[in-house]
Amino acid sequence: MVTAAGSEPVSFSWRDRLGLLAAALSGMAVQLDWLAVDLALDRIAHDFAQSDTDLEWVLTGFMLAFVGLLPVAGWLADAHGRPRTVIQGTAVFLVGSIGCALAPDAAWLVVGRVLPGAGGALVAPGSDATIAGVFHGRCKSVAFGFVMGAAGAGAALRPVVEASSRSSVGATSSSSTYRSASSRSP
Repeated sequence: MVTAAGSEPVSFSWRDRLGLLAAALSGMAVQLDWLAVDLALDRIAHDFAQSDTDLEWVLTGFMLAFVGLLPVAGWLADAHGRPRTVIQGTAVFLVGSIGCALAPDAAWLVVGRVLPGAGGALVAPGSDATIAGVFHGRCKSVAFGFVMGAAGAGAALRPVVEASSRSSVGATSSSSTYRSASSRSP
C-alpha cells in the first residue's frame, strides 16, 4: 500500500506487484547491461587483442538496435500483445547476452550485441504500454514511478559501480587505461 500526504492509499494485488517487479527489473537490466559492457571494454580489447576504436561497435551495435527498433517494437506490442512482447524481448535479451558471453572473438561479440539491443527495444515500449493499459488513475502514476525509478536506479548506480569496478579491476588488469564512456574518442 502506498500513500501520499492528503491522498487515498493505493494498493496493488500480488499479480500486479509481480508484473511491476518484472517491468522494473527488465528496465534496470537494460541500463546495467550497457554499463557492464562499457566498464569491461578495455578488458575486452585486451582479451581479443583489439583496439578500443575497433570495439566501439560493441556499444554502438547495442544502441543502434535499441533505438532503431523502438518504433517497430511499439507496433509489435500493439499488434501481438504487450505482455507477450515483453516476454519475447526479455528472451531475446537473455539469449543475446549469453551469446556475447560465449563469443569466441570480437566480431562475434559485436554481432552478438545487436540481440540484447533488440531485446531491450522490445521490452521498453511493451512494459510502458502494459502499465498504461492495466493501471488507471493514481495507480498508474505510482506504477510508472516505480518502474521508471528502477530504470533510473540502474543508470544512477553507474558511477558507484564504475568507481569500485575500476579500482578492483585496475589492480589486476593488464590494460593500463580505464576511461569513462564520455572520454572515449569516437
